[in-house]
Amino acid sequence: MYELWATATTYEDLHQNMLLSEDLWAPFRMESFCFDVTAANHKIPDARQKNIIDDFAYMGYTGEIRIKGASNVLTYLEECQYCV
Repeated sequence: MYELWATATTYEDLHQNMLLSEDLWAPFRMESFCFDVTAANHKIPDARQKNIIDDFAYMGYTGEIRIKGASNVLTYLEECQYCV
């Protein structure tokens, strides 16, 4: 099950919208977590995936980072209408 915290048409707007929705995600800061970076219609290179994850550092998650079995899976889904 997913809970949508923010959407945007630009990466910069996404972060602004995330900050505006802090009341939704702040209660989970101390729980275990992992990031799932994925895309529709294209592949995000590994180096860029790491940059994307790093750009969410302002969320202040302090819980344990777990690849499997995390309490929270934070999913970043990028859509590209013009990618083939």
